[in-house]
Order: sequence, then C-alpha cells, then structure tokens
Amino acid sequence: IEGLKAVLPCTTMGNPKPSVSWVKGETVVKETA
Repeated sequence: IEGLKAVLPCTTMGNPKPSVSWVKGETVVKETA
C-alpha cells in the first residue's frame, strides 16, 4: 500500500557472498533502517 512501510525479509547464502537488490519497475529501492 503506497505510503506505508514494508518489511521484505531475504536470507541469502553463497560463496562469494551474494548481492541483493530490490527493484520496483525500473527503479532500485533504497534500503533504510
């Protein structure tokens, strides 16, 4: 829902360590604390 916070948990494992990015349409979603 627009304007509300979302929590998107994601657990990854790998060697080398994987990189995770969240994308909405063509825009990368920035991580905030």
